[in-house]
Amino acid sequence: MKLKQKRILIALAMLNVIALVGLMILIRKSPSLPNPSTRQLPSAIIDLKTCPAISSTDETWEATQLLAQLGLGGRVALHADSVLRFEIPYSTAPDPVTPATIDEAAQSAWRAFDVAQALLEQAHDCVPFTDVQVTIVVRGGWPHPQPEAQLDVHVQAADLLAFNVGELSEEAFIERVTYTVRPIGRSP
Repeated sequence: MKLKQKRILIALAMLNVIALVGLMILIRKSPSLPNPSTRQLPSAIIDLKTCPAISSTDETWEATQLLAQLGLGGRVALHADSVLRFEIPYSTAPDPVTPATIDEAAQSAWRAFDVAQALLEQAHDCVPFTDVQVTIVVRGGWPHPQPEAQLDVHVQAADLLAFNVGELSEEAFIERVTYTVRPIGRSP
């Protein structure tokens, strides 16, 4: 390995350490996720009225912090059409993308649902969004991971609430969640 390459690797390693320390500081200062064993569940689903004058910036910031606490990266946005959208990258590198790794990537959607549920619980008597859309881009291969698959997962906020208060079984909830997987980044 040439001296120039070693210097670049050392610089990249130092940047990684700085980024990790920054994330640790951010996580330490951010509010924690509610503990599911101690939260109080309402006896019935709340009235699904939208929140007046909600700040999408506040919701997005809170969701981004919660994603970081769960070890996920990506973007979150609350859109004017009342859809909370997550865009989450998932890497299998250096391994290629397989059906098993796509199933593993799909677990990220469940963590995004946890974030959405935490936001719903903080809203108390209104619903800041009506739908949750999670897009997961799965990248694989080495040395330059390429996007190979995209998972689109969608659920209505009412179904997420019903599942979390026990009014929907896990099986019934899974039936209401839509999953779409499509290959990307490949030429025909």
